[in-house]
Amino acid sequence: MKRKKCWIISKGDKNAEETLVKHFSIDPIVARILANRGVTTTGQADSFFKAPLDELLDPMLMASMPEAVDRILSAKDNKEKVVVFGDYDADGITATAILLRFFAQTGIEAGHYIPDRHAEGYGMSEQAIEKIGSGGCNLIITVDNGINAVGAVDFAKGLGIDVIITDHHQPNGPLPNAVAVLNPARPDCRYPFKLLAGVGVAFKLIMALRSEMGRRGAARESLPNLKRYLDLVVVGVVADCSALVGENRIIARRGLEELSKSGKAGLSALKSVAGIDGSVSSQDVGFSLAPRLNSAGRMKSAEPGLELLMTENPRRAKELAMFLDGENRLRRQLQGEIFEDAEKMALAEVDFSRDKAIVLGSEKWHSGIIGIAASKIKDEFYLPTALVSFNGGVGKGSARSIASFDLSGALKKCESALLKFGGHKGAAGFTVRKGDFDRFKNMFLAIACEEISEVDINPVLNIDCEADPGLMGEELVGAIEALGPFGEGFSPPKFACRGIGFSAPPFYMGETGQHVRLAVNGGLGKAEIVGFNMGAFFKNVSISDDSFDIVYTPEKNVWRGVERIQLRLEDIRLTEK
Repeated sequence: MKRKKCWIISKGDKNAEETLVKHFSIDPIVARILANRGVTTTGQADSFFKAPLDELLDPMLMASMPEAVDRILSAKDNKEKVVVFGDYDADGITATAILLRFFAQTGIEAGHYIPDRHAEGYGMSEQAIEKIGSGGCNLIITVDNGINAVGAVDFAKGLGIDVIITDHHQPNGPLPNAVAVLNPARPDCRYPFKLLAGVGVAFKLIMALRSEMGRRGAARESLPNLKRYLDLVVVGVVADCSALVGENRIIARRGLEELSKSGKAGLSALKSVAGIDGSVSSQDVGFSLAPRLNSAGRMKSAEPGLELLMTENPRRAKELAMFLDGENRLRRQLQGEIFEDAEKMALAEVDFSRDKAIVLGSEKWHSGIIGIAASKIKDEFYLPTALVSFNGGVGKGSARSIASFDLSGALKKCESALLKFGGHKGAAGFTVRKGDFDRFKNMFLAIACEEISEVDINPVLNIDCEADPGLMGEELVGAIEALGPFGEGFSPPKFACRGIGFSAPPFYMGETGQHVRLAVNGGLGKAEIVGFNMGAFFKNVSISDDSFDIVYTPEKNVWRGVERIQLRLEDIRLTEK
C-alpha cells in the first residue's frame, strides 16, 4: 500500500533570492534552491560557493582530543604497537584506511582488526581484544564504533591495553573509561559540528596529529598532505548518508574533486568497474562506489574492501575491484529476494489501520543485507521498519526510520528485551534472543503507536518551485549541478509542473518494464523524462487522453560518452479535472 505523497511547494524567500540574484548574477531558480536550503545571505553564499578547506573546524575543540593526540604520539616515540579497530561498512573501512595510511607515513607501527559481521557482530568484544592483545598490542584505536563498549574497554585495560574511541554514534549511557573518547555526539563535547561520519571523526584525529607533530618540530615537507586523504573520506561520508552541510559539505565538495583525479590504485580500479570516468558525483559514490565497497563486509569479510583501499598495486587492485563487483551483484540478487519476502510478510501480518511500524523476522534472510531491505520496506510503506535475521537462538536486527521517529531512542526504551543495540535516529542495529523477539516487537510497536501520528506517516515531497520542463536547458542544469554535492541534508532540487502532456507512448525499460523513458510537452518546449519504477503507473493511464502533474529533478546523464539533459521523475499524478 504505497502512500500518496503530499506535495509542498516552497514559498521561497523573495528578499533573499533577489539579493542573491543581484550580487552573484545567478538565475532566480538557482537563488530559490539556495534560499530553500538556508543559504540566504551573501556571506553564506560566498562560503557555500568556495567551500574553503580553511573553514574546517579546529579538531582540538573536540572533547579529549589532546589526550588522544598525546597517547598516540607517545606510542610513536616508544615504538609501541597500535591496532586500529574498524567496522565492516564503507564508513568504517575508509576510516580504518585513512588511519593506517597516516600512521604508515608518519612512522607509527600499526595493524588493524575488523570484526566479522556474521561470526562476531558489530564492535569490540572480549574475544577480539584477547586476540589483539596476544599480538603485543599496547593501544587500540576504534573507528566508527566503541562509544558504548564500556565492558570491552574495561576488559582491555585489565590486559594492559589502552583504548582510544573514535565514533559518531549516539551514547546509550555512561562513556567507556578510555584514554580518550572522540565523539561530537557525547553530551559534554563542545565541538560545534555534530554530524560528522565515523570517517570524519577519524579525519579530525589525523588533522590534530599532523598539527601537533608540526608543533613539536617535524618538518612541514615530511608530514602527509591531508588533502590527498579526502578522496577516501568522501566515500565514507556519502556512504553513511551523513548530512552534506557544514564541515561535511566542505569535505564532500573537496573530496569529490580529489576522487575525480585520484591516483590511488584501489579507487581507480573501483571507478573503472563501476563505469565511472572523469568527474565523480555524490550520486556516483552513493549508488556505484559505496555499494561495491560495502558488499565485502555484507556478504563475507570486509578485508578485501580494506585491501583495495590500501594497495598500491594496480593489478591487485583490479582483481579486488572485480571481486567486489561480483559480490555486489550477488548482494543485489539476495536483497531483491529478501525485499519480496518481507513485503509479502508485511502485507499478511501488519495491520495498517493500526500499526505505526513494521517488525519482521526470518531465518532465511542474510544478516548482512537486511539493512538495505529494511530501508526499501520503509520506503514502500512509509513506516519505521525493523527486520531481524535469525541464526539459531539469536537474531541480528537492522532498522530504518521515517523522519519523525527516533530509532535510537525507541531501541533504548526496548533495552530490556535486547542483548545490545546502537545507531542513530534514522538507522540502527540490534541483537535479540529469539525467545525475546515477540516481546521486543510488541514494545517497539507500542512505542511507535504512541509517538507517531497519522500526519507523520504521510510522506512529504518538498518542492523548490513550479518550473516548466522546457526551462531546463544546458546552462540552467549546469548551474544547478554546480550547487552540489547533493545528498542527505542537502537534497537534490525538485520542481513541479501541472497539466502537462506526453508527445508519444512511453518506452519501457528493465526486465519487467518497471522503468520508463518518454518526452514531455511543456509550455516552453519538449524535454526527456525518465521514471524509475514507474512503469506500472503508465500502464494504467491514457497518454493521449490524460494530462498529468509531475515532480522532477533535472540532471545530466552520460551514456556511452554522450551527455544529455534528462528530467528524473520523482512523482506523477493525473491532473484533477
